[in-house]
Amino acid sequence: MHKSEVFFFLLSAFILGVFLGSVFDFSISVVLILTIVGISAIVLSGFTPTPEQELLKSGAGSTDSRLVLGLNNKYIFLSGFIILVFVGGIA
Repeated sequence: MHKSEVFFFLLSAFILGVFLGSVFDFSISVVLILTIVGISAIVLSGFTPTPEQELLKSGAGSTDSRLVLGLNNKYIFLSGFIILVFVGGIA
């Protein structure tokens, strides 16, 4: 995905947020819930379970499932920012 496509999606989300924010009257609870959803999408997209072999190579000790930071799903990460920009347009 190119930078221009990311910019287009973010700009479109902001313009749509401004439009819908002027047409409809959103309560603060809707804005806060969407903000929490956006932040959750950003945070949770960065954590993925790693295979046990990788954990043993890194010296992590036991083979229990651990979460390691890594942006494997960039579309969920981008959707979290799109939601936050949309909420910024509403507010």
